[in-house]
Amino acid sequence: EPLPVHAPASAESPPRHQLVHTIVNLSSDAVAEKHGSKLTSGQIEVFKETLRQIGKSSENAASQKCDYNKFSTAQQRTLNHLTSNKWLTLTGGALSTGPRAVLELPELLEECGISRVQVIYH
Repeated sequence: EPLPVHAPASAESPPRHQLVHTIVNLSSDAVAEKHGSKLTSGQIEVFKETLRQIGKSSENAASQKCDYNKFSTAQQRTLNHLTSNKWLTLTGGALSTGPRAVLELPELLEECGISRVQVIYH
């Protein structure tokens, strides 16, 4: 399946301070295997490098971002795919962590220097 070549609109993001409830499967089970990532190892590396750059940008979680335009066209295709799937957020040319990364990958975010947001697990 080809990756989208356009930058997603930032208008898709929910308004700030909106309470959102979600269910996340954190188990390595049959459901996770079936619906897990189809990214190549190169695409995963672009994602990890982006997270490392976001983590290095600031110690203040609210301002942790990196510049989308610093990436090559091929990398931007991967980033567009990641933003359309909510792993990253693109606003005004700046990339930040998306809701899926925050909910599903908190340990990876911490490894990359990204502050953990308050999430309540039941």
